[in-house]
Amino acid sequence: MISWGWVILFAALVVEDSVHVFPDPIPEGDTARAFFILKNDGKDTLWVESIRPDCGCTTAPLKSRAIPPDGILTLPVEYHTLGRPGPFEKKIWVHTSDSSHPVVVLRIRGEVRPTPKPVIHILNRRVDLGKVRTGDTVRISLAIRNEGERDLHIQRVNLPTGDFTLQSSLPLTIPPGRVDTLHIRFVPTKYGLFQNVLEVYSDDPWRPSRFVGIQARVRASESEPTPSNR
Repeated sequence: MISWGWVILFAALVVEDSVHVFPDPIPEGDTARAFFILKNDGKDTLWVESIRPDCGCTTAPLKSRAIPPDGILTLPVEYHTLGRPGPFEKKIWVHTSDSSHPVVVLRIRGEVRPTPKPVIHILNRRVDLGKVRTGDTVRISLAIRNEGERDLHIQRVNLPTGDFTLQSSLPLTIPPGRVDTLHIRFVPTKYGLFQNVLEVYSDDPWRPSRFVGIQARVRASESEPTPSNR
């Protein structure tokens, strides 16, 4: 505010439509954009001092912070939807040099339509093979269900040691809602308590790798000497 003799100059912010509602669902991954018009109804330059969205998923970049008398400024607001399916409402606090109303709250509302994706679910995340002997052939079956809406592709399996052999062909494709099985062979070469994990890699975008714990109590074969009889 500037006082010049009997003339008082002031800035006055006017916002038309402080709430923007997106009429249609926004595909997940797209950037939702809204535009707010900030108008200066005063006789002095209005300054936008700061803009504070309520989360990092919302941005409001400005090219200029000064609004001349009777001038307007377009404030773009962007909402980044990746990983945020469902309804949303975000607030943006605009701080200006308007002494009578220094803070204005803008709002955007809408809904993000989820992108169809595969979702991996391994039914047996822990496998206890019990008591086995060195040289035995133990077969492991890992049941995997696709809980998503697109085909799930099992791309790679990291086996814990050379005692394991993957017998299923990869990539393994599992349609939505279906269950398929990974077949693995285990031929232990050392006795003792075995505890390790194998890792299953898929194209599930949120959980691309899943661990499966494997345990076995391996005894020496009949022909192999043990510490007690060596």
